Amino acid sequence: MLQEYFDRFRKNIIGIDQSFSTPFGEKKLCYADWTASGRLYAPIEKQISEIIGPLRGQYPHRNQSHRLCHDDGV
Repeated sequence: MLQEYFDRFRKNIIGIDQSFSTPFGEKKLCYADWTASGRLYAPIEKQISEIIGPLRGQYPHRNQSHRLCHDDGV
């Protein structure tokens, strides 16, 4: 029952069934770093790319001489 509940979330994890070729054959990727960064989750990534992505620009580094432009010309 618990497995069935979490299956709806698991199916949205990007790369959950990822495998890779090795000299010992095809191996399934085992991701064990959930606490630091986690895996990409499709519904969240979709929101980021469709809503936030178009609004984000390349931010200048502190050592660059150009400034951010605003609508008021500042």
